[in-house]
Parts: sequence; structure tokens; C-alpha cells
Amino acid sequence: MTVPPERGWRTRAGIRVCAAGLPAEHVTVSAGLTMTSAARTVVDLARTGGFWDGLVAADSALRKKLTTKDEMRAVIGALRHWPGIRRAAEVVEFADRRSESALESIARAVIRDLGLPPPDLQVRLGYWEVPGLPAEPIARVDFYWKEYRTVAEVDGDLKYKDPARAKDQLRRDIELRAAGFEVVHFDWRDITRAPDRVAAVIRDLVQGFYVFDAAEAVAAGFLNRTVPASDLAAAVDELVGQLTGKSALTLTATKRHTNAVTESMVGTVRAWNDADSLVTALRDPESRAAGAAYLQGLGR
Repeated sequence: MTVPPERGWRTRAGIRVCAAGLPAEHVTVSAGLTMTSAARTVVDLARTGGFWDGLVAADSALRKKLTTKDEMRAVIGALRHWPGIRRAAEVVEFADRRSESALESIARAVIRDLGLPPPDLQVRLGYWEVPGLPAEPIARVDFYWKEYRTVAEVDGDLKYKDPARAKDQLRRDIELRAAGFEVVHFDWRDITRAPDRVAAVIRDLVQGFYVFDAAEAVAAGFLNRTVPASDLAAAVDELVGQLTGKSALTLTATKRHTNAVTESMVGTVRAWNDADSLVTALRDPESRAAGAAYLQGLGR
């Protein structure tokens, strides 16, 4: 909490109180309460907190149209000699209204700090990216490296607690990969606790990128079949049905075997993510029932 010095102040439990000058343009009134403007609030958070704290606030304020970069730059200009103002200026310039969650904001900062190329945000991808296929949309993705045809999604826990959303995500991934995109997923733990692992996965994709045509992919053993464009939707539905009919144990064992076979052919540091996504997608009653039905059909 920031208050003018002349009013007197004292710190209360759970509240950090700062006495500071508040020009009229840094103050607003909402619901009858006098408070610092959105621009001043973001700059103060960026000055006094860490880069992540400030970036989350700045991205959110821009996305909700509570302030603009020019307004925040004006605040920075007025506070140019204050402690932490350089960090605040860096936050404002890096802020992007296209970040749709705190995790996406932090992931962008981690990607930057790791020296990785910056991705584009909230990009709509579709089959129009693939010559010869119908111009139909597939998905809007969190991060996209166009040069490398690589997609990164950052996922909160809620996405996989909802069986319908989890299956929809699985279908999107299958369609994106069928259209020639690499897809990886990261969660809060990956981004905040294992950033080096995130870097290894992304570098594995962008540095070793090579576009195979269908014939090359089959010859190299990366594909076991191809289908005409007109049959693609039906083939995706068939594959989703096959996957959701198998147990998590079967999927995990198959993935481990695939990793072992292909390790000498191409870097598979990212492959752990595929198995995790499939296992997570099957942690719901409907999928367990499908697994039981599958085993029953095998007479087990």
C-alpha cells in the first residue's frame, strides 16, 4: 500500500505500507476508494518485487485494458531516480497483452532468460500451413516458433482435471502433429522448477529441425502410414479412439519402448512429455472404463 507522506502511516499485519509522493495523475477513484492508478500500481510492483511479479501484473493490466505502455512509461519517467526503476522499465518493455495467464507470462520470461529465440503468442494454426490440405483451422496455440514449426503449450492443472478438455487437447495435438507441427507441453513445475529441462526440450526441437515430406518420414520410420487429405479427419478420430481405449500402463510401456528404439535416430529428450500427456488424459472414470473394456475384450 502506498500513501502520501503527509497523511501519516503505520504498517499493519500482512500489509506493507510505503510513504511516497503521489502526483494527481498517479491516483484514481474506484467504488468510492482512492487508489493508485493501474499504471502506477504495475510500476510499483515491478520496482519492489521481482521481474516475474512485475511482468504478471503488466501483462494482465495490458490484456484487461486497464492501462497502456505509454501510461506506464510516463510513470517511469516521473520516478526515474527511484529504486528498482530500471527493472520496472525492463518489465514494461517486455510486457505483452497477448499473455493470457500468469504461467504464460512467467514462461516467456524463462524462455528469454534461457537465451532461447522468442516465440510468437496466441497464433492460430491450421491445415492452410500444409500445401495440398484443405484450409481448415486446428487450434490457437500459446507459443509458436514459425521458423521451426514448433508449438509450446503451458498448461495449468485445471485443463487435465476436466476429462473433456483433456481429450480435446489430445485431439488437437494429434491434428497439429499430423499437419507437420512439433508440439510440447509444460506445466507450472516444469517452468518454475526445471527450466533447464524446458530449455533442453525446446533447443532439441529448434536446433535439430528438419522438415520431412511424407515419403521421407515413412522411409525413416517416423510414420507407419499416410492417409489422403480427405481421410485425415476420420483417421484422427480412429487414432483418438484407439488411444482412449488403452490403459495408462500400456501407453507408458509403449512410449518407453518407442523412446528406446528411436534414441539413436533423433533426440528424444522431449518424448517424456508425450507419455505424461497421454497418462494424464486417461485419469478419469470414463477412460478407466474404456481401459477395462479393452482388457475384457482381450479376455484378461
